[in-house]
Amino acid sequence: MLPPPLPTTLDASIAAGLVKQHGRLQPLDERQAVLCDASIERVQPSWRPALDAALAEWLALPKEVTGLSLIAVYARGSIVRGLALEGISDVDTLGFATVSHSDADSELKAWQSRGSERARRMRSAYPFCSGLEMRLVCVPERSSLGGWLRGDAAAPASLADTQLRALDAFRLASQAVCLHGSDLVPRLPPPVPRPRLVLEQSADLARASRAVAALAVQGSSDKALAVARWAAKRALRAGMELAAADYGAFSRDLLPCHRAISAVLGQPAGNRSLLVLQLACMPEEEVARHGGGEAVAARLIHAAGRLAQACDTPVVLRGMASEIAPVGRALWNLDTLPTLLPRGRVRVSPSPTFTFVRERHPLCRSGAYPLPSRVCEAMSGSEFVARIGLAAGGLPPLFYPAGERYYMQADLPAETIQAGRVPALWRSLLDSPAQPLRLWVSTRGATTPLHFDSADSFLAQMRGSKRVTFFPPAALRGLYPYPADHPLHRRARPSLYAAPDERAEDYPRFSEAAAVAQTIELHEGDVVIFPRNWWHNVETTSALSVSVGCRFV
Repeated sequence: MLPPPLPTTLDASIAAGLVKQHGRLQPLDERQAVLCDASIERVQPSWRPALDAALAEWLALPKEVTGLSLIAVYARGSIVRGLALEGISDVDTLGFATVSHSDADSELKAWQSRGSERARRMRSAYPFCSGLEMRLVCVPERSSLGGWLRGDAAAPASLADTQLRALDAFRLASQAVCLHGSDLVPRLPPPVPRPRLVLEQSADLARASRAVAALAVQGSSDKALAVARWAAKRALRAGMELAAADYGAFSRDLLPCHRAISAVLGQPAGNRSLLVLQLACMPEEEVARHGGGEAVAARLIHAAGRLAQACDTPVVLRGMASEIAPVGRALWNLDTLPTLLPRGRVRVSPSPTFTFVRERHPLCRSGAYPLPSRVCEAMSGSEFVARIGLAAGGLPPLFYPAGERYYMQADLPAETIQAGRVPALWRSLLDSPAQPLRLWVSTRGATTPLHFDSADSFLAQMRGSKRVTFFPPAALRGLYPYPADHPLHRRARPSLYAAPDERAEDYPRFSEAAAVAQTIELHEGDVVIFPRNWWHNVETTSALSVSVGCRFV
């Protein structure tokens, strides 16, 4: 028998009791950082004793682990934001410590193994509480992070990305309160929402899907549903990460996440988000009506996967290019270019439009199809600088006597930027192997017309600026692509620079595609990560542009 239909609107879902009117947005400040709304004053009176009991557990820790110094203890999440729900919320805490004794590992493992016992004590003393989470970040006293935690004068002022992730710095700064010890938050970077969960979704969903299937075989439907709900929450929060900057606010609460997804990411994502929200928040009596925990878990995993597909969209990381190399004129200039790239591939065009063409295609080799651009496979950096006209020089044209423009599209030597310096955050959603890092150098007006890549990619703007216009894969019908056997395969026929009336006459469905296009201004220091099969037009908007890109094949 088919499960009963679910409401098709949020208001109807709330009225039916499937979704609670619960949660709160956190505004972003002028830096686009989340304003923390957690405080001790917001804790509901009935939850204060449970919070005190959790702190008592933490204060007992140094007696159980030799050489451990407890630096700080935080409470985070719904309780300190005044949003705790009886029977649903747990006491979520985070502790930071350093350790100096060599026997600490075994003692720490013993303490961690007693976590379920501590949670049972909490539930027994406070039945309205669903449990106790005590996450410990414990590092060697003499380590770099240990020195930072203690506030040593010799410790680094800033932390590496891996260290910030270990501290869960974003959540610490955006929704936590210090209960004991030294408050670390003033020394952390502003909590600017970054697309972290979205880059982990593929692996998360695959892992959750396997776990749900295995638990279903074991007959553990309640555990299967819990795993599926975990994956669903991460899918909704991943969508919130993508929407936050345009929405002007952030939240980890599921209802505000759905509202942000619907407002920013479009109707398809909003519809899928609503289904995930309904299934993730469904009361137990409704779970039974919809076939039980196993059936709802399987449906929820599928719905979360479809939401992830709808949220598979280009992501801009403002100011993040400096993570792989210094940004700006000091490194990326016409004097250093010949040293950075002694020799590389350069595309040559008779106009500012650089259309990639398969030069070895039979039509091109026979001369039946005129080449819109040509490639010089090994131009020296010095010659390129002379030819782009921004330095003294004047060389004869290579292919087009009437005039030429030049666009460097060359593999970077491994010693220039080590591939290992590319942050994990930028890597492919599929964690595929990467091509060599590529250097893109162009002058104002240089344009790569509409095309798509068959691999996930990133582009880091090291100097100057570019304008990138994206079209989702679903816009294919309105882009009139060349067929697979054409020299311009993976290219679109319409030009973004054509007269609108002429384009409408030649390509009447282009208006459908234009309605879902998004334009991103890439400024010096910015990075854009975009999925495979997204159509894009790239235009250089500064006198000189230098970008570093990579594709994951």
